[in-house]
Parts: sequence; C-alpha cells; structure tokens
Amino acid sequence: MYFFIFAPLKLNLFKEYFHMHKIAFKKITKDEII
Repeated sequence: MYFFIFAPLKLNLFKEYFHMHKIAFKKITKDEII
C-alpha cells in the first residue's frame, strides 16, 4: 500500500530507477548470451 501512497511523490525517482534497472538487465542478458 505504501507504494501507491508514495508513488506520486517519488515518481521521478522510480522512473530513473526503473530505467537504470532496464539498462542493467539488458547488459546482464547480453553478457549471458555472449
């Protein structure tokens, strides 16, 4: 429930974290494939 309460306040931080996580995930999968 806390996520829905704080989401509007930390939306930018969440977006930034999600973007970084996506980049890291792509890098990991890329390394695994190679």
